[in-house]
Amino acid sequence: MLATDCHFFLSDCRLLTDGKVQFLSPSREPHMAAPQDVLIALLAKTDGRDKLLKAAAGVARMLFHFTNAKQHETLFKSISDGRSLMRLVLWTSNVDRMVMAGSPKDCDTWLTFLRTLFDALFCVCDNVVYFGKPGVLALKDVNGWVLRGTRFMFFGFILAVVLDLLALSKAAGVAPSDATPDEVATFQKKASAEITKRRLMLVRNTCDLIASMNASALIPGLQLSHLVIGFCAFTSGAIASCENWEATAKAVSSKAK
Repeated sequence: MLATDCHFFLSDCRLLTDGKVQFLSPSREPHMAAPQDVLIALLAKTDGRDKLLKAAAGVARMLFHFTNAKQHETLFKSISDGRSLMRLVLWTSNVDRMVMAGSPKDCDTWLTFLRTLFDALFCVCDNVVYFGKPGVLALKDVNGWVLRGTRFMFFGFILAVVLDLLALSKAAGVAPSDATPDEVATFQKKASAEITKRRLMLVRNTCDLIASMNASALIPGLQLSHLVIGFCAFTSGAIASCENWEATAKAVSSKAK
């Protein structure tokens, strides 16, 4: 066997303690997570499924804008009901986060606390509406609970956008004056990645803010089209799904090591 052939095979095998050789797949390095493994792990998470369904509902709503077909309207409404089912008792996780965070001490922690509180209140209202529509809960005004929930969601997304803007302003920092060229380059690379991440989060939360603003009925006369609302839902869901995919891929890869 030629030396080049030996080098090729050694790159795709591993010598075990008993002297045997274990061959590895040449198509993917051992530490890389397989896409199907990432997808399974992503779908196992409530937030992973929720954001994918959110993007799908946005597509269905945009299709309804152009076709006015009953099946497209039924589709995005059914997906919305499915997302409500997945949000059952989700407000308990918000309560846990507020308890673990402790008492707010500065502006950022107060904004985060209120953002989490509004999200929890929205989830509670959403749970009430889910059981109120079929009559499991005797509600005199289901639409009133829907309106309360969307307004809590709207206020929550206002705070989310403010937090994104604050984080974005902090991300564009300056490297220490005594840093070496390599340290400056590393700092700039990390800062650039953080800025990109924060910008995407800002776009995502702004889209949610626009959609919730329309549903909250706080601005008289405002009635956005299904195209605008669907585009906002799709954009927000797609960005969140990409973020979830990246985080899930890292988690799956770390477990595989």
